[in-house]
Amino acid sequence: MKQDSIEESDIPSDTDEYVDQSPDGRWFRRDDTVQAQGIGGLTRSFKAIDMEEGKEVVWNEIEISQEMHSLIRRDSSKEAMEAILKIFKRIEHVNLIKYSGYWIHDSAEDGMFKIVYITEYTMAGTLRSFLRRSKFNKKKIGAKVWRRWCRQILRAIDYLHSCAPSITHGHLNCDSIYIHHDGIIKVGSVAPNIIKDFLSSLLEDKDFGKLKIKIRD
Repeated sequence: MKQDSIEESDIPSDTDEYVDQSPDGRWFRRDDTVQAQGIGGLTRSFKAIDMEEGKEVVWNEIEISQEMHSLIRRDSSKEAMEAILKIFKRIEHVNLIKYSGYWIHDSAEDGMFKIVYITEYTMAGTLRSFLRRSKFNKKKIGAKVWRRWCRQILRAIDYLHSCAPSITHGHLNCDSIYIHHDGIIKVGSVAPNIIKDFLSSLLEDKDFGKLKIKIRD
């Protein structure tokens, strides 16, 4: 079934608020940053709007050099890169931040190119910020709550490990775990470290005939 195209009238009219858009016109980025503290490999994150589903999402950017951009655009490494990003789109679990799309910018800004990927937006704070706020309360977080959190985190990790190929999170800490207002745990930042590892492998191994996707078992 052919999807309806986005008409000019559908594009947000506040041009000061929306400063960038995806190549297909589905996602529009705002100049409103989202905290991404402690997430290795990720340069910055912004709030954005999904015109297809009518909701807020997160626009994540990973800056890459001109040399890296040239390596990615080679046929063999481009296929490997797209294979990795497609794996993230297939991730579907209640306790994992959902990935919606990706692309590689072919125009440089200040000499740097970038990989952009879109993720679910959650108003939840990180586990670190929640624990920091709870320190000011006299009553400590009960063991029952800790067990509920741990079960949800373990379910998310078990799901990643059961994927084919198996996905190792690589950066699980209090800054990559989010708590919804209803107590649901969301584990995020799966992509940045895996992408960072893959980009490093390109610099170390320029024999594209031997290049492999580096998703650890």
